[in-house]
Amino acid sequence: MVDVKGKATLEKYSRRIEGRPGLLVEGVFDAIALPPGLRPVVLAIRNGKVVQHDETVLDGDTIELLIIPEGG
Repeated sequence: MVDVKGKATLEKYSRRIEGRPGLLVEGVFDAIALPPGLRPVVLAIRNGKVVQHDETVLDGDTIELLIIPEGG
C-alpha cells in the first residue's frame, strides 16, 4: 500500500492506494484522479525529498502532495 497525504487544498486527495511494481508518481496521480491541469504545480515528497513525477513509488511509501506556491 502507498499512503498519499495531500496537504492544505490537496487534502481531498489523501488516501491509501494499492502499490504495484513499476508504479510511478504519475500513476499515483492517476489513481487519485488528480486533474491533469493541477499536476504541473504539485510537488510529490517522499522522505522529506521532492521526487520527480516519473520516479518509481515503492510499496510502503508515503507520498505527500503540496502545491508549489506562486512565484516558486
